[in-house]
Formats: sequence, C-alpha cells, structure tokens
Amino acid sequence: MQLTEGSGKPTMVEKVLISIFIITITAKIQINSIAIGLLAVWWLVAGRYKLSFAVLKNSRLFLTLLAYYLMHVVSLMYSSNLPYGLRTLETKSSLIALPILLCGIRWDIRLRNYTLKLYLVTVIVTTLISLVSTVIQYGFDMSDLSYFSWVLPMTIDLPANYYALFVVFALVILIFGTLKSIFHIKTPLVIAGVIYLLVFLALLSSRASFFAFFMILLIYSGRLIFSGKKEVRRAGIIATLITCVLAAVLVVSVPYLRDRVSQVVRGLDNDPRYPVFKSCVEVISTYPIFGVGIGDVQDVLKETYKKHNFQEALMNNYNPHNDLLQIQVTTGIVGTALFLFLIFLMLRFLWIERNIFMISFVVLYLSASVSESVLERNKGVVFFAFFLTVIFILKLMVPTNGTPMQHRQEL
Repeated sequence: MQLTEGSGKPTMVEKVLISIFIITITAKIQINSIAIGLLAVWWLVAGRYKLSFAVLKNSRLFLTLLAYYLMHVVSLMYSSNLPYGLRTLETKSSLIALPILLCGIRWDIRLRNYTLKLYLVTVIVTTLISLVSTVIQYGFDMSDLSYFSWVLPMTIDLPANYYALFVVFALVILIFGTLKSIFHIKTPLVIAGVIYLLVFLALLSSRASFFAFFMILLIYSGRLIFSGKKEVRRAGIIATLITCVLAAVLVVSVPYLRDRVSQVVRGLDNDPRYPVFKSCVEVISTYPIFGVGIGDVQDVLKETYKKHNFQEALMNNYNPHNDLLQIQVTTGIVGTALFLFLIFLMLRFLWIERNIFMISFVVLYLSASVSESVLERNKGVVFFAFFLTVIFILKLMVPTNGTPMQHRQEL
C-alpha cells in the first residue's frame, strides 16, 4: 500500500540536509548531532510532521521501537543513578528521532541512489583519512600490521566494532548496488573498491563484522547455487570458493585478526568477554522481570566485577558487550520481549521481500550484537536507526517498477 500524501520530488533543501547527515555520519558525535538538529529544525519549519505521522502511525516496526525506548524511560523511575540514565536515554533518542525525521522527507529513487553513493564515498574517504594519518604517525611496516588494528579507529575517534559496521555496509552497497543496477560504476573501480575496503576491514580486526560480511556473500552464493539454472549455479559455486579463499587469506595475513579468530576456535572460555557474560547472567538471575534500570546498569555490573575480582572489566567499566544481555540487565523480560519482537518483525519483512539489503542489514546487526552492545553507543544507534528506517520502514531498497518512489506502509 502506498501513501499519496507527500508524494513528489524531494526539494533541494531535503537533498542538502540528507547530504550533511551522511557526510557527518562517521564524524564525531557532536558534528553528526548538528546534522540531526538541522533535520529537526527543517522538519518543524516545513511542517513535515504530518507526513511523518502518516507514514509511521501504522508502522509496527516503529511502534515497537517506540515501546522499546519508552520501556527504557520507565526504567529510569526505579534507577538510583539518574544522571547516567538520562545520558543513556539521550544517546538512544536517535532510535526514535531519526525515523520520525527521515519519514518527513519526500524520497524518490534518485534521492535513494544518491544517498547510497554518498554513504559509500563518505566511508571510503573516512578510511583514507585513517590510513594516511596512521602511516604519517607510525610509518608502514609490512612485517607487522598489528598496530593498524589499534590505531585506525583512534584516528577518527570511532571504536573498531562500529567502524567495521560502516565499512561492511559500504561493501554491501558497492557490490550489490552494482549487481542490482541501483547505480553504475565501472567494473575495475568496483573490484578495486571491494579489495580496498576488504583489506581495511581485515585491518580493523572486528571478528563479528568480518564474519558477517562473508556470511552475507555465502548466503547470496547459496541463492545462486539453488536457483535451478545451470549457468547461475556455476557462478554461485565459483563465488562460494572465492569467498572462502579470500576470507582465509585475510585471516592468515593480518596478525591481530588471526589471533582474535583463534580465540573463537579455542572456545568461549578463551574470550575476554566471557567473564563479562557470566557477570551479566548473575545480575539477570537477581533482577529477571524489570532489570536494574537504565541508570544503574554499570553500577550493578561494577559491583559484580568487584565481587569476582574481574579487574580488567572493573578498570575499563565494561558494559555487557551483547545487546540481548544489555537489554535484559537493563529492562528485564519486558524490554527483552519488545526487542525480540522487533527482531521478529525485521525477519518477517526479510522473508517476505527476500531483499539482499534487508538480509545484509539483519545479518550484520545480529552478528555485531553478539559481541557488542550496539544500541548503547551513539554510532551504533545512528547506524541502526538510519538503515532500519531506509530499508525496512520506508522500504527504499525495494524497486517500484521504475516509477518514482513514494513512502510505502508495511505489509
């Protein structure tokens, strides 16, 4: 079902505001927050709240996301540490603000493709800045690339796990955007871009995002293999072999990535996050229904770390490093149920649409959320909220038979 209200071409102001947001998406939080603020001012002045309401009022995804956020607001009522809780709520506010603001824009195919291209260029430029800064400061030693894994994220003040999320989705856009003719880039440039971003991803050494990317490639290759057409099956087999070989070569070539992968092979007990997970389970068993509240999560965890003499986690003030555990510790079974329903809705849309961008986003997010509390950091929240809105709520990745793209309600 399509909405007629707000249909038509986006204005120049809309294009400029989206451009500013995308260009600053990898920048420092304060800079990207200014871009979101500009979107909010325009949304109010232009009266786009009517369009946002029309798009979101029947959106089960957004309403579930809103309920999830409100549960965190409610949990503030039984938290002792109100300042910490308020800061966390402010960080999470983009989960609601971005869908509302983005749904007030009159999207069409050209704006969608322009946004994807600009996101890809932004990520590539960001990685180049990181590489050049690292080489200038530390030089380039092919015999030991480990220092790259530590320094690259510091150059733009973006943690490696979140940096990797941005890079992987840029890879997905480059590969599948070209294959699906969303935009046209010459083959040599595509190959060069894929190799460059893959090497950068390996240097970041984020296991979750690294595995997620190759899982996405294997899923796509599997679809080709089971397509029923001989030529397509052959292409799928070749793609699978190339994917496996490429993943193995990168793991062997980058020392820090190799070490992190070996931790997984040796078992969960060898992962530094294992004691954190155990501490979370202990807290959950004590506060199963409503959790400890958004303000007291870190205080309660620190007491548990101290109790078990887990000095590394205590000194670094580790959060649960897992979205499901984070939500359960914070809001208990109630918040976890809302979160799981949100994931269910995403999987349901994925099953209905069979869209490679939907598949990629879900695989990437779920993989990252296993070893990181993605929705606790500003960059994770912004990444999740932006692509959830664009891919699922607005369904802007789904072709509309060549006609100008309008807002579409969920099935």
